[in-house]
Order: sequence, then C-alpha cells, then structure tokens
Amino acid sequence: MERFEIGNDKIVNGRIIEGSFVEDPEITSLIIPEGITDIGELAFYGCANLREVSFPSSLRYIREEAFGESGLTEAMLPAGLELIEEKAFFNCESLRRIDVPGISTVIGRDALGCCDHLHEGYIAYGYPEKTR
Repeated sequence: MERFEIGNDKIVNGRIIEGSFVEDPEITSLIIPEGITDIGELAFYGCANLREVSFPSSLRYIREEAFGESGLTEAMLPAGLELIEEKAFFNCESLRRIDVPGISTVIGRDALGCCDHLHEGYIAYGYPEKTR
C-alpha cells in the first residue's frame, strides 16, 4: 500500500483541519507526522479504503467522528493521548483491534460504538468510567 502524505495546506497549528479528507477513496495507508497534536472533527470520516494509520507520539486529541465509518482495521494510539471524543471511531466495521495505553486518556461516549468486529486490544485502567 502506498502511504498517503498530509499536505501543509490541511494542517493549522498542529491540527489536521476538520473534514479535510471526508470520504476520500484514495487514502489507504497514512502516516500522521510528528508534531500533529490534534485530528479535527470528521477529518477522515467515511474514508472506506483507509486501512492503516501510524499515529505520532505528539498526538493529544482525536475529535468527534475523526475516523467514523472509515475502513481502519487497527489503531495503536500513543500513550500521551489525552482525549478521544465521542464517536471518534464510530461504525468502523473493519476495526478489529485498538490499543489505548494512556492511563489518563478520556474516552468519549460511543467513541468505539458500532465497531462490531472489535475483539482485541488494550484500554488502560478506567474505561468506561473516565468518559466525559
């Protein structure tokens, strides 16, 4: 798979702009560069062919429906992640594994809702009690 690169025109102050890649069929594999701290709402919503994402250690926030209805199969999130907003990975039917190693990561309601094939992974102590 060819890795997709995010252009600087889609990044403002370390944040991937809201809705930047909605339903983009060309994105199959993605490396989010170091320095990105925030993935905006709906940034990769409906990217049905997006299978893998490499998340940077600098990432702190994944906003509402950022990866909703995408084709992600797994998500290995960084330990410094502070917030996964509501429905961030909602209805990712292909998602089978997610790792959320941060012990202080707040996970919003339905962040992983309707991910019917999600059967593997690790979520640090406190979920779901630490929902906002």
